[in-house]
Formats: sequence, structure tokens, C-alpha cells
Amino acid sequence: MPSPPDNRPDAGEGTADLSMPHEATQGTREVAHAIAADQEHRPPAHAGPHPPPALNGLPTSVDRAPFSLSLPAVAPRPVGARAGQPVPAAPAGPVSVPVPAAVQAQAQAGDGEARDALAALESASSASLHAAPDSAHAILSAWLSLEVLAPLAYTDPATLVGGDRAAIARVDGEPLPWQRGEQSYKPPFRLFYLVVLGEVSMEMCMTDLLSSFGKDEETRTYQRHRAPIAMAIVDQDGQLAGPDTVSISSFAWGVPAVLRGKAGALARWPDAEKLLREQLHRRLARVDGEGRPLPLDLKTINDSHGWLCATLGLRPDHVLPPSFVARLYRHPKLEGAPDSPPINSFYLDDLARARAMVDSGAAPEALLRYLSVLKPAAVGDLLKDTAGIAELIAPARFPPARWPSRGSHPVVTLQQAAVNAARAEFAGDRQGILAVNGPPGTGKMTLLRDLVAHCVESRAARLAEFDDPNKAFIPTGQRFQVGDGEFLHLHGLDPRIKGFEVLVASSNNKAVENVSRELPSGRSIEPGPRYFAATARALLYGEERNFPADPADHPWGLMAAALGNSRNRRDFRQRFWLHEDFGFSTYLKAARGLDVSRPEPAAEGQPPRMVAPRIVAAERPLSGDAAMQQWRRARKSFIDLKHSVEGILARLEEARTLAPRLTRLRDEVNQLYTRHKTVARSLSTAAAAYALAIEGSSKARAAVVAAERELQALQAARPGVSARVFVSEAFRRWMSEASVREGVHREAVRAEAQAQSELEAAAQRQKSFAEDLGLTNAQLETAQREVENLGAQLREAYARIGDRFVDESFFDRGHEAWNLAVPWLDDQIHQQREKLFVAALDVHKAFVTVAAHKMEHNLGVLMAALQSGTFPDAARRNLLPDLWSSLFLVVPVVSTTFASVHRMLGDLPAASFGWLLVDEAGQATPQAAVGAILRARRAVIVGDTLQIPPVVTIPENLVNQISLQQRVDRSLWCAPQASVQTLADSASTLQARFRTPEGTRTVGLPLLVRRRFQEPMFGVSNAIAYDNRMVPAMGPDSVGDVADILGPSAWFDPDTSSTASAPKWSAEEGQVVMRMLRKLARAGVQNPDIYVICPFRVVAQEMRLLLRAEPQLFELFGVDARKWLDERVGTIHTFQGKEAEAVIAVLGAPMAGEKGARQWAGGVPNILNVMASRAKSRLYVVGSRTAWGSVGHFTELARQVPKRTFG
Repeated sequence: MPSPPDNRPDAGEGTADLSMPHEATQGTREVAHAIAADQEHRPPAHAGPHPPPALNGLPTSVDRAPFSLSLPAVAPRPVGARAGQPVPAAPAGPVSVPVPAAVQAQAQAGDGEARDALAALESASSASLHAAPDSAHAILSAWLSLEVLAPLAYTDPATLVGGDRAAIARVDGEPLPWQRGEQSYKPPFRLFYLVVLGEVSMEMCMTDLLSSFGKDEETRTYQRHRAPIAMAIVDQDGQLAGPDTVSISSFAWGVPAVLRGKAGALARWPDAEKLLREQLHRRLARVDGEGRPLPLDLKTINDSHGWLCATLGLRPDHVLPPSFVARLYRHPKLEGAPDSPPINSFYLDDLARARAMVDSGAAPEALLRYLSVLKPAAVGDLLKDTAGIAELIAPARFPPARWPSRGSHPVVTLQQAAVNAARAEFAGDRQGILAVNGPPGTGKMTLLRDLVAHCVESRAARLAEFDDPNKAFIPTGQRFQVGDGEFLHLHGLDPRIKGFEVLVASSNNKAVENVSRELPSGRSIEPGPRYFAATARALLYGEERNFPADPADHPWGLMAAALGNSRNRRDFRQRFWLHEDFGFSTYLKAARGLDVSRPEPAAEGQPPRMVAPRIVAAERPLSGDAAMQQWRRARKSFIDLKHSVEGILARLEEARTLAPRLTRLRDEVNQLYTRHKTVARSLSTAAAAYALAIEGSSKARAAVVAAERELQALQAARPGVSARVFVSEAFRRWMSEASVREGVHREAVRAEAQAQSELEAAAQRQKSFAEDLGLTNAQLETAQREVENLGAQLREAYARIGDRFVDESFFDRGHEAWNLAVPWLDDQIHQQREKLFVAALDVHKAFVTVAAHKMEHNLGVLMAALQSGTFPDAARRNLLPDLWSSLFLVVPVVSTTFASVHRMLGDLPAASFGWLLVDEAGQATPQAAVGAILRARRAVIVGDTLQIPPVVTIPENLVNQISLQQRVDRSLWCAPQASVQTLADSASTLQARFRTPEGTRTVGLPLLVRRRFQEPMFGVSNAIAYDNRMVPAMGPDSVGDVADILGPSAWFDPDTSSTASAPKWSAEEGQVVMRMLRKLARAGVQNPDIYVICPFRVVAQEMRLLLRAEPQLFELFGVDARKWLDERVGTIHTFQGKEAEAVIAVLGAPMAGEKGARQWAGGVPNILNVMASRAKSRLYVVGSRTAWGSVGHFTELARQVPKRTFG
């Protein structure tokens, strides 16, 4: 189907990006996506009457106001009092909130049930009170409470429908639009209406809240902003469009509860929401006497508004009555009504789901680690554990494939350690979290690319296990109707080929967009590889007329897709799947052998000729036997190359073991030599003992012989018979002598036996020692030969591998040297790994081509789900993981903001996809990532906690109260101190330590080589944030136009002694900036690459006003003034993920009475760190050196940046 025109009902169900206040687009709360970024409708440009002027004269903008409240009871503002006026002191206990009499009258009958139920919810004790402090339940309850008070606010109601004011119909009275019989702008698209049942004034609510808790240094205000109280969708006849078309504002429920002193009830929002929706639906779904539905009328709308105000307890001055409805459109093939625009935080549903899973014991491992339910084993400081680093970068841990980057910097030691750690930590099907500390300029994109290459290669290895790709698909019996009698059949996937999906998520829209453009970029890869490049071009640029003129700028492969919000999902479906010339559905049909040619208009009178879509010529899809032959070739090439690369890595791993083996063998030789000496000495002693034993034995034998001779002689001299008979004296003497001689003989025989025994023992000992010595000699000779052999092998390995060889001497070179080194693998081996990655993509392409029929069905069903949002039945919802895995087989990486995760992946079970890669995690509130982590098996979380912190727009005391109510440590679990990165750092098994003035800072695996910034920016950042551990690798300074004209980095210190014209603003500082920019303009610099960054919002606002008053400056620059000011002047939040040749840091707050503001800005490294790390070449500081030079981290700035007078 061709792509419909923009701003028409057939343009899909998405909506355009919102127009945002300048600072509102910058925070990590994802304000820019606040409402329309995730809607399911796009109203036509010309439906209905022309739009009225902006309501109440309000400018078009939108904002998100994330609140986190737990307030003492405050008295209501007197009727008629304006925002900013003093509020009476709060009484000791909760107070009742007055409701207008008219509203009370409207809400009398039948309303007690809802109010009683809500009161019971508020009064019930929090489950967190019964859980351990900082338990997972308590943490999730605190986060849920914070998000309850995070409305999606706007100044123009058209924001709800993508900014199209023609879609807004004022409600001044009857007839209502459906009562006038309005028709759809373009049948058959169906017309619906969004009914907004009143609004709350953000300005009035904030003023009341801040009056109780006071402002922080940079607390925002919300002038003229409002948010819906509730919304409902009705059909073209004005009848309620379905049971799920009513939505209630959590903010409208939460603020009155807080003002009643019931902040502890906020965590029970899921129960309150269910109750309120049911009650409101009952009021709106009216029927006549015969049970037929009735359309809404103005009385019903106003009565429902009154009921809401009374039931919720909204203050009169907080409320605006119903004043408009908005037109919505729905594709005729999509069942049901369009989704309501988001009214509450995007995170509420996933937080409630996560809490329920934790409570039931069903939470996945990654989430449990994120919440510290499962803690890492004992961890040390990786930067002090060189043996641990050496183990991480062992060749056996290298992924076989890597990304073939063009002209990129080499992957240095800790970058490779991070890639290898991700592979090793999550080997097999292990789950968990790995944190990487990645400051700007340290190669995070390189890390991401290599992880993607690893996932692609790993899945290719599983795909290659199938001789026929069709065998990897499992029939389910489920089907999806796509037309009259047309069905798509759903197939499950073999579990072996799942778990390699890569979802990239961030709170930063720019970060996820960069991923979707960087990975397919033709300039990011060595020339040659192609992977569905034709479809990739259509995905990135849409129509062919938008393709870059230079082919080098064309994408090389279909590697990534930016999904997330409904507009992106709609565009993806149109471009990837349905594009007339390059749609992937066309490729799959051609791979099935179907005729995909289409008629092309011919000259008048000539029949149209049939032409093939251009993807056929570009990709040449094979079918049947030819496709199977292609599969076999791709499979064999991949397997052969994989075996080759793994063999190389195995040999390098063997070489790595040579040095420790040689050390162990030398120790063994030393031990053998020592033993040899010991045994030799023992043998010598035994030989001497044997000689003595021989001599003793001989002497004993001689004694026996002598004794025997004497006995014989005595026997011969024995007296005669008569002497013996008469026992003569002679016989008695003979007998005595015989007794003595026999005793001597016996003793001699005994001594001879003992001597013989000793001789035999001595002989055995001598023999044993002789044998032991012989064995030791043999072992020693063998070991010495092995030492010589291993030594020769090691010398050869050293010569072959050179300084890439990692042993103890590798780290002895010094911190900078080993960080800049490229361990183990040379360029040739890396080229083989790159070829393996390309071969893995060939396997994917051949696999998909053979299985085109099944892939077409699965992807067709998923494309329908992307458009309609979900499946109505559980059986098909259970197959969503298989459908998504089918998409990842074709497109390896999908990116999204955290805010869009629930709407895009809401029905996916926990741990459904393989890998979550989080970028800029230090900028995201910790609760933002819960939905993404919930659905992932493995999470690699990359960021820097000392760059832009999470934005919190309410006073710190309010967050403190919520934390206390839910029994959590706010410094550990709540922004801005906590972020996705801090939680991941704590959950990771690999950590490092940085010293800070406040103590030790623990981070994940650190990336330390920084290639982006010159001095003094590098030195300032390194000193204040990274314990001087960062390693410079920026190369020579490239002096651009700005640096050439404005000179070297410097601190300009104007006279700021005059009275400030506005708080924190110095007109003198502003004039210095103006003179700098005028000098650039006079020099003819076009669109100078320079940022003006201010620590305070008011300074940025005043700077913009000053610049805006000089339009000729922008004419000379050749730029649009408004765009330039929006993009290049602001606080640190304006510059997420950006860099420029130069930065002008306008400090402001020069007065003595503004010391608190300076201490706020300099008390933590973040603001100065961002200022310094956005400048590649020059940093110009404009501010009072006296006031700032001794404040916190700005002392380091004063030390490294010299003072200079501008002129």
C-alpha cells in the first residue's frame, strides 16, 4: 500500500513530535515525547471547521511535570487569590478541601460509594511499612508514587492530537460536533472524538505545592500549563467507544490526596485508577429505556466533570471546566477505537507490573539485580586488579566477530575488556546486568557496534545448525485475518535462535536516533558489505527523492530501526514493510517465487506495462532450489571462517598461557633441583650408613663365629660321665662356663641378626634414594628441556605478537600506555573477525530468503500489531516474543526511548528478548528503565553519572517525604542522586573506584581513553570528575574558525559590580558574549560552531533575549535565529550528546548575595563537567573570577583556564 500523505487520516495512527518549551525538551524525564510521541491517532489537516485561536491566548507548547509529593496539609487558597500570593498557615492536621456548591449539588446522589472507596484506599497502611527498608516492593512503590504525580501537561490542547489545531472543536454549548452530524474527512477512515472532562491548572497546583516546600535553586514553574482531569473517546455518533476508552489523570487524584496529608496512598494508584475508571465509565455509558446506548450530551459532560472534581477533592482554583473535544481517526481495517492520548506517566503500568511480579516471586533476574534483591559477589577495584583485567582481555574471551568500522580508532584495552566482559558475563543463557562507565569521547559507539556484531554472529551460529531454515519455525495453529478470507499464520521459533535480540533504549531521543543512523551508515563501515541495503535506504530516507546524492552516504545494511513512539512505528511499517519499491514484504514475496511486478502508467492510449519493484533488481531475491543452494553456501562459508577464527584465538590463548606455564615450570625446576640436592645428600648419607652396616654385619658375623669356636672348644673339654654323674667340681665349672659361652653365642647371633637387618634396611634406603635421585634427575632433565622449549615458544610468541602480548610487563609500562594499547590481536586477525561478521549477515539473509513464506506471515502479523497496538486474545499475545524475534532476524537492532517501551512492548512477557543496551544512562531517572529491564534477559548499561543528571522539577523536600513514606533511602533510589547508571553500577560484578573530595565513587567497568577534547577541557574534566585517571588521545588540535578568531581558551572577567538587572543575570557578561559573537560575524564566519552554556535557566533566558534583539547578527551568520538560539544557547540540558568546536560558559550569579546559587552550581562536578566536555577545541569562560574562582569545582577551572581581557 503506498504511503499516505502527511496530516491525513490515511497517514497512519501516529502523531507528529510535539512543540516544546526550550528547556522542557532537554531533561531526562523525556519531556519531548510527553504526549504525541506515543499516540495512536493522527487527525487530518482539514477535518472539521477551521481551528479557533489558541485557547486563552496561550502559546503552543507542551511539558511534562514530574511531581513527587508528600506534603503536610495546607489550607486552601482563598477564593480569588492568585498564584504567588501568600497562603494561610497550615493547620496541625489534614484539612477538608471546599468544593463549589454547584459541583457539590451535581455530585450528591450515588457518589458516596466512590468517595468512600477512595477514602479507604487513602487510609489503608502502605505495604511498604510491612516490608524491609529499601526492599524491592518499597522501591517500586516509591517510584510509582513519584510517577503518579507526573502529568503530561500542555499549553495548547492541539498538542493532544499532534499539534493539529483543525482537530480541536470548542465546546461552547450544544450542538456538539457529533450532534451536528459531522462526517469523516476521508472515508472509509472512521471518525472518533476525544472528550476532555476538564483540566487542572499546573501553575496553580505548583504554586500551592511550592508554597509548602519552597523552591530549589532551579525549580521550574509551569505558567499557563494545564493537564486533563480525565478523557473519554466516543464514536462518530457520540457514544462511548468501548470499555477501555476512559482514562483518569493520576495527577488529578494524587495532588488532592497529598494536600489532605495522604501521600502514602499514592502507591495505591492502580487500585484507585480501576475504581475511578469503572465509576466514570458507568456515568458516561448511558442507555435509554430499552438498553440502547445514548450519545454524550453537554449535561453529561459537565455532570461528569463535577463528579470528578467532587470525588477527587480538587480545589476550585485548580480546575478548568470542559472546553473542547478533539477529532481522532481510525483506519477501517483496525478494530475498535484509537488509543487515547497518554494522560499519565508512561512508566506507571510497568512499575505496577514489576511490583506485582516482585511480590509474587516471578520477577526476572535482571530486574532483581537492578533492585538489589540479588547482589553481586564480592567485588574489588578493577583499576587495581591488573590480573583481573588481563583475564578479561584474554584471547579466549574475544568474540569471534567484530564490527568492520572504517578508519576508526583501535579498540583499546578497557574497551575490549567491556566487550569481552559482556560476552563472558552472559555466556550461555546467563542473565543479569553489566554496567560500563562511559564518559563522552570514550568510544561507546564502538562498544555498541562490537556487541551487535557478537549477537549477530552468535545467532548465525545457531541458524547454521539447521540444514533447512524452515525447520526453525514451529506451527502454532494461530492465524490473523488481514482481509476477506485472507489469513496470516503465526509460527513459533525454535528456542535456539531466540535470545539474540538487541534493544537499544535511552531517555534521550537524540541518543536512540543516533544509533538508528550510525549502525547502517555507509561511512561507518569498510566498503563492501551489503545487507538488505535497498530497504535500509527506504527506511532511513523514505522516498527515493530523499536519498543522498553521494552513494557513499547511502546506508550499507538494514542494521537498526528507530521504533518506540507510534509515529516511528507507523513510519517503520510504511517504509520497511509497505514501501512501493523497496518494501521488505515485496522481497519476501519475490523470494517465495511470486510475481511482484506492478503496472506502470504508460503514454496515453498505451496499455500499462508491468515493472518489477526496484528491490528485485537491487537485492536479487532467490527462491526454491536456488535459495537453498545459497543457504548451503552461506552456511558452509560461515562455519569454515568461524572455525578458522576460533582456531586463531585458541592459538593466541595458548600463547597467553605460555608465560604462566613457563613460570610454573621454572618454579618446578627449582623445586626439582632443590629436591635433587636433598635426595643426593640423603643418598650419600644412606651409602655411608650402608657401609657402616656392612662393617657392623661383618663384625657381628665374626663374633658369632668366634662364639661358635669357643663353644666347640668348650664342648671338646666337657668332663667325663662320672664327673657329670657325680657333679664334680670340674663339671660345675664347665657348666658355668658353658652357660656363659652359650649366652655370648646367643648375643652374637642376635647382634648378627640385627646387623643384617640394619644392613638390609641401609641397602633399601640406599636403593630407594638412588632410584629417587634417578627419577629426580629424569624429571629435572625433562623439565629443563620443557623450559627451553616453552622459552623458545614464548620468545617466538613475543616476537610475533609484540607489544600486544599481555603479561605482567604489559601493565608495567604505566597507566597511560596500557590503556592506549591494543591487546593480543593484530590487524589481520581483526580483518578475519570482520569477515566473519559479514559472513554471519550472509547467513541471516540466506536463512530469511529460504524461510520467506513463514517470515512473511510472522512479520505481516507483527506489522499489524505495530499499527493496532496489540492482539485482543491471549493465545496470539503469547506469540509476540516469536514475532519480535522474527523481526530481529532481519533487523538486528531496534531502538526506543524508555517512554515508548510500554506502548511498543507492553504485552511481551518478562525476559522476552536477549539484550538491552542502555545509552546515556546517567541522565535517566532510575524508574525509567524498569519496563525495558523487565523484558530483557541481559542489560548492558552505559553512561556517566557526572554528566547531565536526571531532571527533577520539584523541590527536594517533596522527594524526601515520598522516600520516607515508602521507607527507601532517597540518595540511593531517587533522582537526581540516583539514576539508571548508579543502580546498574551497584548491580554490576565489575566495578572501579574513583577518589573524590567527598569520598570514593564506585562505577562500573570504566572506559578511560578520551579522544574528543583538547586542553584545558580535558584537564578540567579529568581533575573534577575522574580522579585524573582519564587518558588523553585526542591528537593534534585542529584550529577552526572560532578558535582562529577568538584565540585560545580563556576566562573573561568583566566588571560585574553594578546591580544585577535580574536574579543571577549580569548584563556585563552578556555584552562580552555579544562582542565575541559580533567579532565572529564581522570575520564572515557562517553558522559558527559554538555553544553558549549557562548554569542557570534565568541566565540562559536573558542571554537569548539579548541575542534575539540583534537579528542582524544571525543574518551575518546565515542562520535562522530561532533555530540557532534553541539549539546553541541554554543550560546543560540543551546539549545532551552534543559537541562543538567551542563553548562560551556564561556563569552569571556574580553578586555577593548569590553565593548560594554559585555553591549549588559548583557543589557537584556535573555542570562544569558538561560545560567542559561539550567543547572540542576551546572553552571561553565569561563570569566573575573573584566570585567563582573559589567555589567548589570551579576552583579547578580557575586554576587551568587563564584570565584574559577580551578585545
